[in-house]
Amino acid sequence: MSSLAGLVNYSDEEDSSSVDEQVQLPVQPSIQPSIQPSIQPSGQEHIPEAHVQHILARKTRLMSALAPKPIEGVDNWGIPNEPTQSCDADRADKIAHFLSLKALGHRLNNHLAHNKAFRNPRIYAKLVEFINVDEVGSNMDPNDFNPHGFDASFYIDGILETQKELAEAKAKKGSVQFVKSELTQEQSQVMAKAMANAAKIASRITEGGNAQK
Repeated sequence: MSSLAGLVNYSDEEDSSSVDEQVQLPVQPSIQPSIQPSIQPSGQEHIPEAHVQHILARKTRLMSALAPKPIEGVDNWGIPNEPTQSCDADRADKIAHFLSLKALGHRLNNHLAHNKAFRNPRIYAKLVEFINVDEVGSNMDPNDFNPHGFDASFYIDGILETQKELAEAKAKKGSVQFVKSELTQEQSQVMAKAMANAAKIASRITEGGNAQK
């Protein structure tokens, strides 16, 4: 908590630009937030036993599906038991201090929301980098779900690259390319003879027309 102490400003000014100023309120460890007893409504409607059993069974299945798999050789997923020794004095003072602030109506989220430094839209990326948090991380087994196991084509850069390749392929497919045909030697000779015969026939027709005149 000491590394984040300078990020909180308890001043009453909404537009305070200093994030290092912190107004320390008197510690009142004796003040505890009051807990209102829950009021049970009278005259509740009777719920059929079958419906209750159905809800309990559904809740049991849901908890079983969401429960993490046990770790072999590790009890209770490595969560230690509740400590029996007394709490550290400095930590107890900090907890008592924040409880007193809460009892007096101070809310940390409200102070952060009114702090000008936290209105910077880039503060989120800075906080993630400062705390070194994996935003897409998961506590699940990578064999069951690995958020970093997706192919590169699933992300925005890969999608844009795929769209570019498809657009280029479509453009090449739609364009008409004229290719000059190449005749073989035999085809060239046949074509030359046909053109020569056509020229002779045209010459004879022309000579016959002139003779009739």
